Amino acid sequence: KLLNNNILLGAKKGLFLIDKNNKKIIFNLPMLGASNTKICEIIKKREIWIRVKPKGLYRISISSDDYKEIKDDITNFSTSSGLLDPNWNIPFEYNGDLAVGTPNGIYKFNRVDNQFIPHELFKSIPNIKDK
Repeated sequence: KLLNNNILLGAKKGLFLIDKNNKKIIFNLPMLGASNTKICEIIKKREIWIRVKPKGLYRISISSDDYKEIKDDITNFSTSSGLLDPNWNIPFEYNGDLAVGTPNGIYKFNRVDNQFIPHELFKSIPNIKDK
């Protein structure tokens, strides 16, 4: 994923931000290493959300507009946060906020209580398990 002319890359050895021009690593978060990741950026909130199998979703707060500095706030969200399965969540941006595709339908992130709840707009769409 491209972020401000940098490359955000999820790999087994971590989540890397790489300068696209000089190919230098700006930062690496080894605790977010996995062979299967999905990345979503929420621009308005200065957040990066990443699915790390089998650990769940992580929110990374960014402290600078150029995305080269992260806050110490890296938070894990899993079954205790309303996600039914930490492995099969696809984060995406919808109307400037986070939505998550799950095997049980589309969920949204409730920032007041840090929980995932079914997204009311997508409730009428039958989920995959119903077919």
